[in-house]
Amino acid sequence: MSMEDQESTKTEPQSLSGKPLRKPRDRRESDRAYYARNKDKFAEYGRAKRGGPDRERLLAKKRDDYRRDREKILAQQKEYALRNKEKLREYGVTYRAKNLNRIRSNKKRYCEKNSERIRQKKRHDYLKNREDILVRIRGCPRRAVALREWRSKNKNWIALYDIAYQHTNKEKYAAARRAYRWSHRAERIFNQRKRKSRLKKSGGSHSLKEWIAKCEDYSFCCAYCGKRGAYLTVDHDIPVSRGGLDDIGNIIPACLPCNQQKNNKTGDEYRTWLLTDAARVKKAYYSNPIVPRRKPYQRKTVRQSAGCGAHQTSHADL
Repeated sequence: MSMEDQESTKTEPQSLSGKPLRKPRDRRESDRAYYARNKDKFAEYGRAKRGGPDRERLLAKKRDDYRRDREKILAQQKEYALRNKEKLREYGVTYRAKNLNRIRSNKKRYCEKNSERIRQKKRHDYLKNREDILVRIRGCPRRAVALREWRSKNKNWIALYDIAYQHTNKEKYAAARRAYRWSHRAERIFNQRKRKSRLKKSGGSHSLKEWIAKCEDYSFCCAYCGKRGAYLTVDHDIPVSRGGLDDIGNIIPACLPCNQQKNNKTGDEYRTWLLTDAARVKKAYYSNPIVPRRKPYQRKTVRQSAGCGAHQTSHADL
């Protein structure tokens, strides 16, 4: 008997009912076709089961099955993802484009519901990988440039955030400031001496009577913001660091916030700057009661402050 005759006499494997068994590939295709024909029926059955009395039992069974075969399921998912990388990527893009609003609403609802948990996880991850994160930031010039640009564009927001942070962390902020002043005391002493030497070299001087007369000319108000009753300090219209004299003609009474904000600007430059949005935010920052001011025992009345102002010059226009 030839090989062809032997192959023709071979019988296909049959089931107990006498029907020929289908190959696995044919079975999968027929299952897919059956599911496609009865898709609505399957969906309705699933909804009934999930919303019915057996919902909790089915969910518990599903969780138990996953825990039992977790490693196997994850390995299968990973293998499938590696084989179908492009297909999954395209599906993700199309799905996100179709369901963008739904995805955003779900994410927002989840974040509102689990805000504390998310905050704790972020903090835990940061503390755990702090060194790696700092190294990555410092080693990436592009990221550093982007961070600088973001800070320059959001100065107002950062200033307002600082004010809110100081209000909610009063003790922590005060302790940090004390620690900074203590650790930089040598630098502060150096700056004070540098300031005194500049005043001596600048030329010109003014007496206490001249300073009180100058304050009376301004009705004991700040020359820039017009605030009455504030602690008045000596401000140089042209800063000493820019060649200004310590003569009474170059002296203007200014409240402490204005004197600090003015920095090394001239009087005209500072008045122009006061019209900008950044000035309003910074004014709120310096008017914030949390920002350290002079100690209580150093505060005086308006006329006393005018008399002592010559000795309380600000270091802002160094």
